[in-house]
Amino acid sequence: MLNGLQVRGSIDQALQQAVRESEVIDREVSHLTERLLKLRDDETQTYRELARLRLNTTDGSQLVGKLSHADQQLKQLLDKRRQTAEEIDTALQALKVRLQSLRAERDAAQAVTEERMSKARVAEEAVLAELMKNPDHARLKQAAEAAVQTARFASQKTAIAENDRVIKGKPYEDDPLFMYLWRRGYGTTEYRANPLTRLFDRWVARHAGYAKSRPNYAMLQEIPMRLSRHAAQLQEIADREAGAFMQLEQAALDAGESGRLRGELKEAQSGLDRLEDQLEATEQEASRLMERKNILARGEDEPTKNAFGVLEEALRRTNIRELWEAALGTPFEEDDAAVRRLERIHSELKRVQSALENQKSIQIAHQRRLQELEKVRREYRRGGYGEGAWDFGSSDMLSVLLGELLRGDITRDVFWDNMRRHQRPMPGPFDSPFGG
Repeated sequence: MLNGLQVRGSIDQALQQAVRESEVIDREVSHLTERLLKLRDDETQTYRELARLRLNTTDGSQLVGKLSHADQQLKQLLDKRRQTAEEIDTALQALKVRLQSLRAERDAAQAVTEERMSKARVAEEAVLAELMKNPDHARLKQAAEAAVQTARFASQKTAIAENDRVIKGKPYEDDPLFMYLWRRGYGTTEYRANPLTRLFDRWVARHAGYAKSRPNYAMLQEIPMRLSRHAAQLQEIADREAGAFMQLEQAALDAGESGRLRGELKEAQSGLDRLEDQLEATEQEASRLMERKNILARGEDEPTKNAFGVLEEALRRTNIRELWEAALGTPFEEDDAAVRRLERIHSELKRVQSALENQKSIQIAHQRRLQELEKVRREYRRGGYGEGAWDFGSSDMLSVLLGELLRGDITRDVFWDNMRRHQRPMPGPFDSPFGG
């Protein structure tokens, strides 16, 4: 059996592991993007080298100038990209230090909370055991249980009567003549009609056997309403009796050693909640920065897109075919070497582009599942699940479930369906054991 704090710890561990895996994927995407930019730059440099073959012509001189200008623009854009990456890394590093500090504080606060919860529960059990010897406690408990049971039976009878009303009332409601007269209030003091209509309605009533059917249908309608009013009155009595019983228990639990320990536990839980809020806010800030870094790594930021654009524009304006033909037509070894280098570059470009697209898909899918896990953590906190107990045989079973969520084998809804099946109520120091 795991308590709520242990389950939350397992979720946190899974989340931290997922973040570490995400960082590995991000580094690979960034490396491939850098490699792609380098290959594009090498391609431009090689074409510029080939363009020097035509320096003795006006076109050749202009071509070298264009490629050189593109190279300068590229360097400026890449410098800006590197500067942005450094700024993000610096901010992320500061947040990582902050997160480590907050997690250490949170873990310490969680340990204190668990210790105080254990002590408060022992004290509560001692108080309740002592209360069992109190005649007033036994009397109030017996009265409350009896009142609650009576109210429950009354509610069940109301539900049965309502079901009877639906089933037994259907033949009446399927009879259009009967329902016509019923809706007009025929046979009651509420009936209003002119002489001609009254004559017609009397004829319809005789034909439909309304005089015999109306009391039966009226009783079907009346019984659930009477029982409902009676059940509401009994529920008020049950609430009053249960309130008196709970007031006696709460007064005993809030007094003496139990009260002191409950106060300390409440203080510890408040401190833990504050740290959790700070941790969550810092994690969200880190997630936003990581998303910026991911965009940069994928080459989807403006400086990188502009860098690729500069290279593509420079090459678009270059008569590539003419350069190749000119290089192949010369007897110079350096020209042949440049052509072979271009062939290798183009082959490597295809490989890197394919690997980058594949890695981008992995990154985006992993980021989406990481966000799902972050939502699970927030839902766990805000849904009050931390106050329950969970009948997982060990934290390993929960880790398997979290792993399936992170791999995308199950959705968040399926994860919560599984979690709720394992959830068990856990009476705590702030719960009343009424009825138990």
